[in-house]
Amino acid sequence: MEESTTFDKKSLLSFPSDERKWDWEKIAKHCVAFANARGGELCFGIEDDADLPAPNQRIANSLGERLQKGIGHHCINVAVSTEKRSSENGGEVLVLRIFPSRQSVAATTGGRYFIRVSDESRPVMPDELVRLAGEKDAYTWELQTTLRTPYREANPVKRVKLLQDLRASTRISDFIRQKDDIDLLQHFSLIDENEHMTNLGVLWIAEQKDRKRLLYPPFDSVY
Repeated sequence: MEESTTFDKKSLLSFPSDERKWDWEKIAKHCVAFANARGGELCFGIEDDADLPAPNQRIANSLGERLQKGIGHHCINVAVSTEKRSSENGGEVLVLRIFPSRQSVAATTGGRYFIRVSDESRPVMPDELVRLAGEKDAYTWELQTTLRTPYREANPVKRVKLLQDLRASTRISDFIRQKDDIDLLQHFSLIDENEHMTNLGVLWIAEQKDRKRLLYPPFDSVY
C-alpha cells in the first residue's frame, strides 16, 4: 500500500489518549494539502513500514467523530468523512476521506496553505497561491453535474467495460485498482460525491442518445 497523491497512511500514535496532545498541526496540514489537490484518504492505523494493521487492532467507535469534529476547528474549506474499515487480516483502520475543494482554497486556521504533490504535503509558496486561487475560481466544465443524473442511469455495459479497462491499466497503482466501483469512478472524476455523473462521466458512460440532453440541457431545465 504505497503513499501517493491521493493516499497516505498514519500510525494510531497520532491519537494519544489525551486529545489535547493530538498533533492537530500535522493532521490539518495533510487535510488541507489533499483538499487543495485532488482529494484523497488518510488511513490511520498502519505503520510506515507496514501494509496492514495489526490483526488484533480495533478502532473505537468515537474516534472518527472526534477526528471529524477536530478538523472542523483546525481547517478552513475542508470537507471530510470518516469510516472504520476491516483489513484482510482482521485488523481495523480508520479512513479519513478528504474531498477536493473545487471552489475555494483550503487552509489551516493558522493561515497556512499546503498542496499534495506525489507522496508529500508541501507548503504553497506565495506565487503559487495566486495560481491556485485562480484555478479554484475557474469554471471546470468537465466536473459539472448540471442535471444531477445518477450514474446508475448510465449505460451498464459501457460502465462495466470502463471499470474493467481502468483496473487493467498498468498506469494506476494497486491501491487505486482495488477501490470499489463508486470510489474508482469518483477518483477519476466521472461521478461526484453524490454519485451523479459529471460531464466527463457522461462522455464515457452515458448512452449515445442521452449525451446531448445531459451535456447541453434546455435553458429552462437549468434555471
